[in-house]
Amino acid sequence: MGNSTAIQITLAAALLTAFLFAKTGSFDEANKELKAKIALAEKLQRLGSSLDMKEASNKDSATGGGQSFNRNDGNSFTSDTTYHSYVWDYCLNWIGNRVCERWLDPYVAMHGMTAERSPLEAAVAQAWMANEKKVSPEQYKIWNVKAEGSVTDVDGKLDRGGLSKWELTSDVKKQVEQVGTNTANRQMSLTYDEDAEERKGNTMPNMESLRTMASRWTKMFRNRLVTVQGETRSAQQPIQFMLGEDKADCDAYLIDLKRDPDPMGVEERIRVQPLLDPLTRAEDLERRYNLCIQMKRQSVYAVNPTIQGDQVKPGSKEAEAIDSWRIRANIAAIDYAGIDPNSLPKPSKLALSKEDISSDVADYEVGGKEYQINRQTNAEQIGTYNQAVADSAARVKALSVLSPNLPSNDKEVNQWQIKTGSMNLVELNGLTPEMKQELKGTRHPAAEGNASPPQAPERDLETTPMELTVKAAH
Repeated sequence: MGNSTAIQITLAAALLTAFLFAKTGSFDEANKELKAKIALAEKLQRLGSSLDMKEASNKDSATGGGQSFNRNDGNSFTSDTTYHSYVWDYCLNWIGNRVCERWLDPYVAMHGMTAERSPLEAAVAQAWMANEKKVSPEQYKIWNVKAEGSVTDVDGKLDRGGLSKWELTSDVKKQVEQVGTNTANRQMSLTYDEDAEERKGNTMPNMESLRTMASRWTKMFRNRLVTVQGETRSAQQPIQFMLGEDKADCDAYLIDLKRDPDPMGVEERIRVQPLLDPLTRAEDLERRYNLCIQMKRQSVYAVNPTIQGDQVKPGSKEAEAIDSWRIRANIAAIDYAGIDPNSLPKPSKLALSKEDISSDVADYEVGGKEYQINRQTNAEQIGTYNQAVADSAARVKALSVLSPNLPSNDKEVNQWQIKTGSMNLVELNGLTPEMKQELKGTRHPAAEGNASPPQAPERDLETTPMELTVKAAH
């Protein structure tokens, strides 16, 4: 939503190296171990199917009653962080069907103004209504902005094409972050057993639960980005198919066009959307529909895809709007952990600061009791982890020299280093191979061998908005 901090993806709480454990014991011990595995698997499945963490590509997101997933992105429909908004300007009140008296800006949830709202939708909508009259060269309602000319167009709408800065104001950003913090804390409390001592707040939840949360929310964030990217592209001329959760694909827009058309019968558009661009108005509806399908099939990495004749081709990076570029940079930052988003093709007037691409990380002292908060980029976090792995390997090698009975397995330790761009953050934040192996023999979807081929939603990421919408629909 024009938030400069959206690109801040924190790596999982702990990146674990491999250790060897000797296992001995009686049948009773083995039985206890199996029961413990099953209990853990059931806990993780309950966590994964909770209202705040349902996600359509994960098998543990059991549907239950009512609508479970958003139709456009496959995220939880009833989560506290559910967010249903359009990426296009929505007219709240037409005057004479040709002049809009009040526009609802892109990325502001209309649900936030109704009883059917999530805490996140409410926080943003209420802030927007409180700041609706604030428009200046430095602030447009709930955003800090910067543009060479006017920040609005002739209709009074935000002119995204001319923006070189677009980020939530600090007050609104804090409100949004608080919703996320509250959701995470509540979800974390569900990971404890009912009579567990750790409920008193003195113990961290098990690492499997933390990784499940980190991976799932990273995937859900990516889902939202991919969906918004497709909807932004489909809204451009000469298509102007205005999509959203209630109009998840090009066909759904045609249905809505019949249900709520232009009241004057002049333009082939839904009533609440802006008037069509002259180039769009000159096109027939069938061609616009075909172009919409093409646009939804474009790669998430495509640079500013535009209509050229009857095809969609890469457009000028200089003409790419600020939100479209940031969405593309966010997706790449998730898919290739540690890369520099500024290295991607982008408009020359736009850049991400160190603040934009870094996040708060707790740096614990030896022993784990004292820590300090540092801001680090993903690349810096991976670098710190790799150095820790290298130090561990060096200590293992040194010990093997001192004692001939200890094997020198420093190479095995070093293999756990992470090469920049080699993994996506959904997988990196998720269960480790060792954790999945520990779940073997249970019904948890991540258990090795439980599916053929093994289910891997953390690796099988959608590469086009069309693919995500189709998966969400099913």
